[in-house]
Amino acid sequence: MAGKTASLEVSPPRSWPRRVRSAVVHAVAMAQVAAVALRSRGGHGDDARMRFQADNDRLAQEVALLAEELWIKDARMERVPTPRRPHYPPVERLAILELRPARG
Repeated sequence: MAGKTASLEVSPPRSWPRRVRSAVVHAVAMAQVAAVALRSRGGHGDDARMRFQADNDRLAQEVALLAEELWIKDARMERVPTPRRPHYPPVERLAILELRPARG
């Protein structure tokens, strides 16, 4: 997630068959479905504390997913040579400059 370094990169072994890699992806998807089902059960109950916890869990997962997406994007941009990186119009560049200090 956020703060990952190149030394922590782990990729599946090249010897893994395609169906094994597909099974890993499906297992993660099934875990996501199970988490959503559990969260929805708690989020629609009468107990305010359970609803709060379910919402908190949902938001924590969203933050974790966004951090992972940013890490993937940053890793990709580090591999792209500087002259080939995207160029942003002035409005987007200003938004980036405003967002950087706001996000730390």
